[in-house]
Amino acid sequence: MELVTLQGQEYLFYPSRPVDVALLRGTSGDSDGNITMEKEALAIATHNSGGLVIVQVERIAERGSLQAKAVKIPGVLVDCVVVAEAPEHQ
Repeated sequence: MELVTLQGQEYLFYPSRPVDVALLRGTSGDSDGNITMEKEALAIATHNSGGLVIVQVERIAERGSLQAKAVKIPGVLVDCVVVAEAPEHQ
């Protein structure tokens, strides 16, 4: 933490820390790595830090079958998709 002054105002600056690996769990993933879930912020932080994004999903969907609004992590952020069917997908 560091105290910085910007345009005459004092602010606390918290430097970011790199994220090396993110292990996330999604519901579905297609062959392009698009994932439906709710943890996209961690994937973005890991990807931007040069880290590895691994996502566990219940099933693989056909390419282009996931609704665009349901995709929370675009495939360009995902390095690896692992399938774990129920009951292992918890």
